[in-house]
Amino acid sequence: MHERLMAWPRLRKQLSVILMDVALALVATWFAFSLRLDTLHVPSGAQWWAYGLSPLLAIPIFIRLGLYRAIFRYTGLAALVTMAQAVTMYAVVLFSILLWQPWLGVPRSIGILQPILFLLLAGGSRALARFWLAGLGRKGAASEGRLLIYGAGEAGDQVRPRAVLQ
Repeated sequence: MHERLMAWPRLRKQLSVILMDVALALVATWFAFSLRLDTLHVPSGAQWWAYGLSPLLAIPIFIRLGLYRAIFRYTGLAALVTMAQAVTMYAVVLFSILLWQPWLGVPRSIGILQPILFLLLAGGSRALARFWLAGLGRKGAASEGRLLIYGAGEAGDQVRPRAVLQ
């Protein structure tokens, strides 16, 4: 499965991550409402605006900050820091809109809770993808991989792993 996923065209990878972020934004919104209202939430009325607003704000900010440029290859600490910056920008915009346009049944605290939950979900999913794609936790992952021996001459050729020689 790992190889099949890595063989996808870049656009397909980007679209899959965008769709995942849309789903995570909606889940974070539902979870924020459920936490705030202290019951399993069923959206109604103007609350649908908050559900629609979350991905509509988040995805353009994520695109602008380049979170979909280097999919699956560079998902390290720098990408998580950029994710935190993007969610912070998103939180400011979302909270400002909720203050400016109060909708009946939409608590303003959703503008704080939802981005925090969204950061945990989206950042966590990217961290899990990083570990899975890097092969952490796979048996023998530490022994596989590239090897660079510089300046060893013929002795360095003898050290190469067998898979490279075949």
